Amino acid sequence: MDSHVTIVRPKKGYLVDKFFGYVMIMIENEIMKSGRGSSGQTELSNNDLSNIIISFPKNKIEQKRIVEDMEIQRNIVEGNKQLLEIYSNKIKEKIKKIWMT
Repeated sequence: MDSHVTIVRPKKGYLVDKFFGYVMIMIENEIMKSGRGSSGQTELSNNDLSNIIISFPKNKIEQKRIVEDMEIQRNIVEGNKQLLEIYSNKIKEKIKKIWMT
């Protein structure tokens, strides 16, 4: 069995960890597209990965602020998903009651 693992790490001191995580999520499709190979055995070359350019604020305080903003927005989205589920269930229950009478 031939298994390859590609580990991508930023240069030390450049990025706040969570900021790097969000950046990686945002460029995930680009990374996947740079894979070469077939039948599910794609490989990522260091050369292809090194050609991906990431723009980011050099100021770590700014990176942390961006992460905080993204986490606030993510929490709002998750809360809205929960509300949708709650109200969808209430609507289904109401419809059941109407049809049962």
